[in-house]
Amino acid sequence: MNFNTALNYDRFKNFGFNINNYDFGRTRRMSPTGSLRIRGAVAKQAAGAAQEDLMLADAASPVMEEVVVVSSQAEIDKNKGENPIQIRKNLQETAFFLPQLRTDKDGHAVFSFDSPESLTRWKFMAIAHSKELAIGTYTNFVETQKDLMIVPNMPRFFREADQITIKAKVNNLSANDLKTSVSLEMFDAITMAPLALNIPIKQITVIAKGSENTSWEITIPKNIEAITYRIVAKGGNFSDGEESTIPVLKNSMLVTETLPIAVREGQSKSFEMKSLQQGSSTSEPYRYTVELTSNPIYHALFALPYVNEYPYESSESIFSKFYLNSFSAHLVNQHPKIKPVFEQWKGKQQLQSNLRINEELKTIMIQETPWLKDAINEEETMKNIAHLFDQNTLKNTLKTDVAKLAALQSSGGGFSWYPGGNENFQVSTYILEGINKLNAKGIIAEFDLTNMVKPIITKGFAFLDNEILHNWSRFQQDNKMKPNIDQGIEYLFVRSSYSPEDKNTQLEPAIAYFLKEIDKNKLTYSISTQAKVALILNRYNLKEAAALVIKQLQQKSIESVEKGMYWNQNQPGWSWYEAPIETQAQLIRAFDEVSQDKKAIENMKIWLIKNKQVRHWNSTKATVAAVDALINYGENWLDAPEGLTIKVAGKPLDETQISKQIGSGYRKESWMKKEIKPALGKVEISKASPGIALGGLYYQYFEQLDQIRSASSTISLQKELYLKKIEQLKEVLVPITATTPIQLGDIVKVRILIKSDRNLSFVHLKDMRASGFEPTNVTSTYKYKQGFGYYESTKDAATNFFIDYLPQGSYVFEYELRANNAGIFSNGITTIQNLYAPEMSSHSTGIQIKITDN
Repeated sequence: MNFNTALNYDRFKNFGFNINNYDFGRTRRMSPTGSLRIRGAVAKQAAGAAQEDLMLADAASPVMEEVVVVSSQAEIDKNKGENPIQIRKNLQETAFFLPQLRTDKDGHAVFSFDSPESLTRWKFMAIAHSKELAIGTYTNFVETQKDLMIVPNMPRFFREADQITIKAKVNNLSANDLKTSVSLEMFDAITMAPLALNIPIKQITVIAKGSENTSWEITIPKNIEAITYRIVAKGGNFSDGEESTIPVLKNSMLVTETLPIAVREGQSKSFEMKSLQQGSSTSEPYRYTVELTSNPIYHALFALPYVNEYPYESSESIFSKFYLNSFSAHLVNQHPKIKPVFEQWKGKQQLQSNLRINEELKTIMIQETPWLKDAINEEETMKNIAHLFDQNTLKNTLKTDVAKLAALQSSGGGFSWYPGGNENFQVSTYILEGINKLNAKGIIAEFDLTNMVKPIITKGFAFLDNEILHNWSRFQQDNKMKPNIDQGIEYLFVRSSYSPEDKNTQLEPAIAYFLKEIDKNKLTYSISTQAKVALILNRYNLKEAAALVIKQLQQKSIESVEKGMYWNQNQPGWSWYEAPIETQAQLIRAFDEVSQDKKAIENMKIWLIKNKQVRHWNSTKATVAAVDALINYGENWLDAPEGLTIKVAGKPLDETQISKQIGSGYRKESWMKKEIKPALGKVEISKASPGIALGGLYYQYFEQLDQIRSASSTISLQKELYLKKIEQLKEVLVPITATTPIQLGDIVKVRILIKSDRNLSFVHLKDMRASGFEPTNVTSTYKYKQGFGYYESTKDAATNFFIDYLPQGSYVFEYELRANNAGIFSNGITTIQNLYAPEMSSHSTGIQIKITDN
């Protein structure tokens, strides 16, 4: 394996043996190229290079030939004379991973890799087996170090306006004292423009074989998305430097306001984004976007990055990713006007901004600043989408997602929401119903996934059938134990979408019971349930009853030019079925299957666009539902001509600048921050060609937390911080106040108190933390406490709790942090929301904490 010799490491220390001297009878070869190779590999020798061989003392033990080489001494001396400052940038925590290596006929294997540039201790692990299944393992350690090393103690993230003390340790491993200058520079990570922070250069003396600390007090500036720091130490003939990028989180929330656009043939309409025109004294403009398409495929394509980069992997989110990827690829393959557009983008050179190179940085940005990845560069967004359609990448991605789903399916056939949880009936029916949609369009077969998906369907229905049979048998023994009608509706909804070839005669009495009850109460259910009831009744040939449900739904609806056709009763809530986007999509499907009322369906689509958040809807599940409804039901406008004229602020859009592809039916233009003016809020659109153009005006701005009102009064949320101390061998918790400051190294216990007056489903509790804290528990796992289960996931800037069912009552969540950086920090807020109806939310007040140096 090839270590990056461009950095000219002064030495490598290998624990277990000394690679600068002979030790433990291991083979050692010197080479100017620099390599560490598996036994049997011969390093190439430069002319005149020495070669020394020692036989292994213990031939019975697992063997690896350790060959760790840096540049030749002459090259090191040359570089020292030039005194170059080598900035280490590749700071990955994993050097390499090769899941499979094959040996030659002599049992030898050779591999190579470029090492990261971190000065740290590396652990090498390998396992090998023979054809006879004999197994051997190997573990060893390698330490990368230099004569002069700078080790900064940086937080995982910054938050605007925080005052932080950044410390760095300078290690001197040379034989002499070193007078050392240490500099810290900070840049805007997007533009790489230096930040005007007036950071002084520190002059320190580091004794031989010793270390010295230095520090800077920094106030994090506002309106910076991410900061790239560069820290350099120079002493004598030695130098070292490190560069990396840290995201900057805001103390405000991003608000997206949407004005839907729907223009038909022969229409000219004017639209006004009043919130942009009127403005707000407390809001900070971020982005304003005009988007219009006569081809609804783009609603699916531009949602792809959202579902693919969604940071939390539940059964539902994995399936939503699989559904949208396969469905979008199918659409691109089926429509020749679309495919060349993305092939053109794919052929262009991929941009590599600082914000894309670092995968860990990318992850925290997606979790905490999801708007940033869309704003970096529109061209890059198009290229990233295009690369998703690379056939090899796509097939591997789809197979990986199906394999993940299969792994999350229990032996009984049900799916839990998060790994380790109980089987969940709603999640299971959601996945099976979605698979059927893909099957019906031939998409599963198109990507050769039938053999992988079929066992999931078989096991899934076994779980659903057994649940219904269990409840039905209990009802037969005790007629007071009536089957759950809501569960029966979910079951019949997914069962009726599949062919009846695998009909289970044992279930017929239960099905007949559910159908009778549903028919009897069909006009009393909520509108979300009525949409499913209409579909069930229609599929079981009770068409008159189904038509009556649709008639009542139409009578309850409201129509307007701005919002289209919608229902006031379609409000978010804390239950699985109280999700407005999914409800509207289900209503569209019901109107399509039962009444074939295309005019109503087109008006209902307008409401979906109204609730779109620029690229996607408010959850992965909602995004899949909306895309499905927009493309699969109502009029087919996939190949409709454009014929559009667009004016913004009274001026036609510049066709040379607008994001438009000829013949593709998609147009988009954005203005950022200072470019946003009130006059842009007026947009005029005319359409001369057949079909309908759908789109929206999207105004995004940051609003201070105290200006955003909670959408729910049903939940009380309180956050408390305590110092954890040991007094007389007992744990004592001391409330943190202004008079009890936190010191570096202190353990802080976070306590979150929740009170709810109703049962909650699919809850996401997210607790932000100050950048001066480090979590003590970094392992994500499923836990059981207070009579319910939840999945706890620790991330860089917050700790998350996913609870699929939270009964009415009071609950306490606790976890611990360690004070890692001194300064004055915003501790963020704690939020709780229904993951599939994020409008239902509540949040705690934000607090400020102070961490002092010992």
